[in-house]
Amino acid sequence: MSKNRHRLYEGKIKASLLLKNLRSEDLETAQLSARRFQILPQYSALDSELINLQSKTVRLKHALEVIALEHGVSDWSRFKRKITEEDCLYPQTWSAHFNTWYANYDEAKDHLNKVGGYLLRYRQHYFICENGYIQALGLEEFQAEWERIGYDWVKPSDILSWNVLFKEAEKQYLARMPK
Repeated sequence: MSKNRHRLYEGKIKASLLLKNLRSEDLETAQLSARRFQILPQYSALDSELINLQSKTVRLKHALEVIALEHGVSDWSRFKRKITEEDCLYPQTWSAHFNTWYANYDEAKDHLNKVGGYLLRYRQHYFICENGYIQALGLEEFQAEWERIGYDWVKPSDILSWNVLFKEAEKQYLARMPK
């Protein structure tokens, strides 16, 4: 994809390509795609040739479900939520900021308690960032919520305030998705 990586967008593109390949005139390509649809309960008992014959009834939502299942998530809605939660704190300018990274939450929390900042997570890692990073995320105007969660995104002390922050982070993340 582009240098402006966006995993949710990549998932949508993969689903579109899967559906296009299912409808391909190239028999081998269509068969390979049909086999991938067999992961779905409604197609699991059908052979790939029958799926190909029914390809006009297969929709993008089915292809999105295939992508989610191939990534170990039970459906597209949960996959979208998982990716959004993992990547919403990942602005395009993130590498321009100096952050302190940790593989262990307790070490990151200790750093937060001693030095301050904001404790965030990126997939399986934790990091402490400063206000400039929060500005890049578009979350700087929510200082009251940050204070209520103890500046700790991972284990917030106030879940309602975290939800406010998450909804805004999600909105900003989806706005960064290529069109």
